[in-house]
Amino acid sequence: RHQYLNSHGVEAETIVRRGDLARACLLVAEAHRCDLIIMGSYEMGSLLNLFLDDVVAKVLSETLKPVLLCR
Repeated sequence: RHQYLNSHGVEAETIVRRGDLARACLLVAEAHRCDLIIMGSYEMGSLLNLFLDDVVAKVLSETLKPVLLCR
């Protein structure tokens, strides 16, 4: 995936962290001076969707950076 993005002039990196998802996302975005936060979610069941929606809501409420949500 990164090869495709890099070949089109888009710098991309995958970072994996443990712990509170929203907090980790916010800390990594700040540390790497990201211009955009991209978050994905999948149709895996209502309980998981509620959890992921909570993470997205927390990130949206605590950042001034644009957030792209991919479903």
